Amino acid sequence: MIRLVALDLDDTLLTPEGNVSDESKRALHLLKERGIFVTIATGRMYSSAVQIARELELDVPLITYQGALIKTTGSGRVLRSLHMPPDLAREVLHFFEALPVHINLYVDDELIVKELNEVAESYAFHVKVPVKAVGTLSSQSMDSVVKIVAIGDPSYIARELLPEAFRIFGGQLTVNTSRPHFLEIGHPLARKSCALAFLGEGLGITRQQMMAIGDGQNDIDMIEYAGIGVAMGNADPEVLSIADFITRTNSEDGVVYAIDELIIKGTR
Repeated sequence: MIRLVALDLDDTLLTPEGNVSDESKRALHLLKERGIFVTIATGRMYSSAVQIARELELDVPLITYQGALIKTTGSGRVLRSLHMPPDLAREVLHFFEALPVHINLYVDDELIVKELNEVAESYAFHVKVPVKAVGTLSSQSMDSVVKIVAIGDPSYIARELLPEAFRIFGGQLTVNTSRPHFLEIGHPLARKSCALAFLGEGLGITRQQMMAIGDGQNDIDMIEYAGIGVAMGNADPEVLSIADFITRTNSEDGVVYAIDELIIKGTR
């Protein structure tokens, strides 16, 4: 019996327009009525994810920053907070600053960039958070860095930057892609599967009682960890290959279809 459902946001729960459909809202409300714990598991900032959680009336711990920050919706209580080692964070920034990419630096729950450009403003608009320009990022304090993201051409990210970043930092930090043009680096335990294990221990829910739904490479460990791992129909090919169940796309209410097929029909 599934007791916890974890949902990625972008290209999963959210439509291509960045909204939550009415059908998804009804499906999640039905899960809550049945006593099933519903949470968000995203690479987004808490300040972005919490807006969607409140729209869904979810008063639960949210998994944000790939699992680096677990924080409740209502009280804002921090259950888990992981910062990158300062020396490594600065090393990552020096590495990115020499490359043809835009850099997002996340310090606590604040988005920091070198300068306000089209990429920074578009990203901030998309996730509905403020952005702060501070100049050269590697010259800033590294005491509370949660995550560093390089944004660039998807082909360059996949073929060159990801393999090189993994070669340099893979043994010390988490390195993955959340979307084709995003390469993300964070604390070595900032993984969605680790966050689900943490939540499960606190709630008395086993991994076999969890269902996780996602689409990107940063969802793979979560999908493999959960008792039922679901890939969106629009998911990355590698995600599709490891999922227990493939649902419809995010433009076809894939989350709703998965919930109905795997949970609701089984309890009718």
